[in-house]
Amino acid sequence: MMKDKLLLNNKVEIRKSSIHGYGVFAKEDIFKGELIEECRYAIIEPPINGNIVSYWYPWPKFKEEVTIDVMTLKKVQPNLLYKLDNNIEFQEKVIVFGYAPMYNTSKTELTRNIDWYNDLVNDIFIFEAVMDIEKDEELCIHYPLIPVKKESHGKLGGNLEDVHMRGNE
Repeated sequence: MMKDKLLLNNKVEIRKSSIHGYGVFAKEDIFKGELIEECRYAIIEPPINGNIVSYWYPWPKFKEEVTIDVMTLKKVQPNLLYKLDNNIEFQEKVIVFGYAPMYNTSKTELTRNIDWYNDLVNDIFIFEAVMDIEKDEELCIHYPLIPVKKESHGKLGGNLEDVHMRGNE
């Protein structure tokens, strides 16, 4: 089950950022709780050279406790249901499309002005304002440092080494 159309708030645009490279900015005031965008994603394999590690998001993440009946889950997320039924780790590393790779990080979780969560039924990421955002303010998400192991990839080579998901180091 997928939505016919994904939302992209027309109050945002990409500009040069004083934080890092480019960022996403408010073209007009955005209010707490307002949706910024809905995005699709792709599951990625562990990166060989580490470059992609700066842009992945963990999936799934929920805004609140999720209740979904087994038949719906079987229809919309059969792989997740299989992993849950068999006690298999189910968090995936994904690349999110849309503006997601352009959001810069805030220094702390308390200073972020947007956050994200997943909608399992529509199989999308949803980005939402968690505080009021003024015109010309940069939209920032908080990417905590999450230690991850780069896995060896057989025929392509690769070594185990510590890498981190986005964050201020």
